[in-house]
Amino acid sequence: MMRGLSFFALLAGAAIMVTVPAVNASPTLAIAGPYGNEDGCAHEAGQIVSGDELFVLRADGLEAYAGACEFVQLSPSRSGAAVATALCQSEGLYDIRMFTIVPQSESETLQVYFDNGELWHEVAPCP
Repeated sequence: MMRGLSFFALLAGAAIMVTVPAVNASPTLAIAGPYGNEDGCAHEAGQIVSGDELFVLRADGLEAYAGACEFVQLSPSRSGAAVATALCQSEGLYDIRMFTIVPQSESETLQVYFDNGELWHEVAPCP
C-alpha cells in the first residue's frame, strides 16, 4: 500500500513540475551603464526633461519620450553589433520591434537603428 502511494505522489509531483513555467532572465547588452542623448542622460540623473528628444539605452532595454522597450532576445554578431527584439509599450499599447545596435569604433558611442535600417539615435555613455 505504501509503495503504491509513493508512486502516485511522485507522479503528481512530476505533473506539477511540468506545468510550472520556467523563469528566464532577460537578455542584456554588454554595456557598463546607461547610454543616452543629452535629455536621456539628464533623465537618468533624475532631472525633469520637458522636450521630446529623450532617449536612453540600458543593458535590458531602451526608453524614449513616448514609450519604453524591454529586450526579450539579443543576437550578437562577431562585429560587436547586435540585433535586439524588444517588447515595447507606448500609450498603453504593446508592440514587438527589432533594433540593430552598432558600436562605433572611432568613439564610445552606440548607434541604434530601426529594423528598416534608419538611424534612430546615436548615444554616448551617461556620466
